[in-house]
Amino acid sequence: MDYFLLEKLNHLTGQALWFDGLIIFLAQYLICFLPMLAVLFYFLAKPAQKDKYRQAFIRLLFILLLAELIYLVIGLIYHRLRPTLIHPALNQLLDPGQSPSFPSNHTILTFVFSLVILRANKILGIIFLVLAFLIGLSRVVAGVHYPSDILAGIIIALLSTWLINKIMRK
Repeated sequence: MDYFLLEKLNHLTGQALWFDGLIIFLAQYLICFLPMLAVLFYFLAKPAQKDKYRQAFIRLLFILLLAELIYLVIGLIYHRLRPTLIHPALNQLLDPGQSPSFPSNHTILTFVFSLVILRANKILGIIFLVLAFLIGLSRVVAGVHYPSDILAGIIIALLSTWLINKIMRK
């Protein structure tokens, strides 16, 4: 099922240059803009909201630390090769690199970031969650992850966020 979904999504590429370009942007570059957007929204926020955003930033650091630790441990135990390295028939839009496919670190980072923002600002958090989902989906379409890699990244982000929020609860 994992490969079946990957293959169906990946074969959407190679048909239109604009679509491939969009997938490359979403899969590789959008992640760079999310922190910049968050900083911009912080500076545009009302002074009363800035303390809430500062607390969210501290929470974000702890959640990222835990999530990345989980990612590294899983990578030491299980090194899954990138799909395009195993299945040459897939369209390769991005350099697969040497890091493990499972779990998706892009997905972990973007969902942790989005979940922290969601706690501080519901509307902005929903926008960031949609962007995080698009990043994860585009990485499957680009052939650098299996759908289960994305799902595992989301689960790690949710568990890390839940645990740190429980520990830091006021």
